[in-house]
Amino acid sequence: MGAALGKSLNSLSYEDRLELLKANRIGLWDAFHIGFRPGSMDADITEAELNDFAVLKGAAPSIRLICFNGKEAAEAKESLSRLEYNTWLLPSSSGANRVDRQVREYCWKAAIPGAPRRQKDV
Repeated sequence: MGAALGKSLNSLSYEDRLELLKANRIGLWDAFHIGFRPGSMDADITEAELNDFAVLKGAAPSIRLICFNGKEAAEAKESLSRLEYNTWLLPSSSGANRVDRQVREYCWKAAIPGAPRRQKDV
């Protein structure tokens, strides 16, 4: 997210990271309400239960686009489509993702209005 916004997040506290997201009109919500993941790989998630996205629609009705950080989160796509949300599947930000880092950053920047588009803009 930091690369897409053109900002370093390494020195920011969790609270400051959330404020940066808010300042850029970006929300953060887990696709799953509950689940078990024995390690760091999303593909290993079991006993998963999707969040109730109707609650999100009621709390934030002006959302225009929901982006998924990888394939596992995209399991919510059907639920969100029924609520008339536009959705994008973005390449996972996981270090295990083999998609080139520059390609991932380009895709994430495309989803963020006002994000720097060229390397010299960062």
